[in-house]
Amino acid sequence: MGDLIYAYGVERFGVVESKRATPSIHTKSRRQTDIDRLVKERRQLKKQWRKATEEEKE
Repeated sequence: MGDLIYAYGVERFGVVESKRATPSIHTKSRRQTDIDRLVKERRQLKKQWRKATEEEKE
């Protein structure tokens, strides 16, 4: 019975295709970008400190 009603509705009105959601681009908040920048800077400074000579470390 339901198939009959559906078929009649399709004939009369057609099929409405659902909109496909496009994946949204996730942007980081201002605080998150600042945190990421600081973490990268800390890593870079740590690497520089390890490569430095004993005189430069003091």
